[in-house]
Amino acid sequence: VGIHFDKHRTKSQTCNLFVYAGAGLGQELSCWNRQDISHIVSNLIQGTDHSGFVILDSESDKGEPELQGSPESLMFLNIDSYAGGNAHFWQLDTESGVEPPHESKWIDVKQDPGDGRLEVVTLPNISDIPLDKLSHNAKRVFSGGPYFIEYWQKEDSNDSDVHAYCEVDGEFYHMVNPDSTLLKLQKKLQVLQHVGEDDPDSSDDEDNVNYTC
Repeated sequence: VGIHFDKHRTKSQTCNLFVYAGAGLGQELSCWNRQDISHIVSNLIQGTDHSGFVILDSESDKGEPELQGSPESLMFLNIDSYAGGNAHFWQLDTESGVEPPHESKWIDVKQDPGDGRLEVVTLPNISDIPLDKLSHNAKRVFSGGPYFIEYWQKEDSNDSDVHAYCEVDGEFYHMVNPDSTLLKLQKKLQVLQHVGEDDPDSSDDEDNVNYTC
């Protein structure tokens, strides 16, 4: 979806939402190549290697948090908006994306771009990205980091290649038979943030905020 969108993106933010929705719809109609996270990611772990705390398990290990449903997208977010502010996936009233859910300290957390955390959510369908304003279908998984992602291996998929499509800061990638991915804090940047008049925590129109990279 992302690669198709990247080829047809326009200079209009509104038009781009329709382009993304169209790409997502085309993907849904092509059921044979649907991306199912449980068929790609075997484990999501808090830590820098496989010895850390298991956040999400697709291997049906007893007692581990099991991925719920068949989501097409697993997202790691640092800010409280997506798609130019048209989507807000991390909301405290949404359901948990794993069962059993994690403790409150890991999911009942307000999103803050400077707290050193990344929020993890699942989306049932790619088309839910441009339609988030109409229907909030994202599910919360975890707030923390660093994250170590383990993928199913070729031998686990009847010797079929494992394909994973991902987006990193607006750039789209196609990975074939990946082994693992590590997401960790690199540095913090200080930027200006516009603060609305109804924000009781600030009397200025602009304030400094730390962003995690």
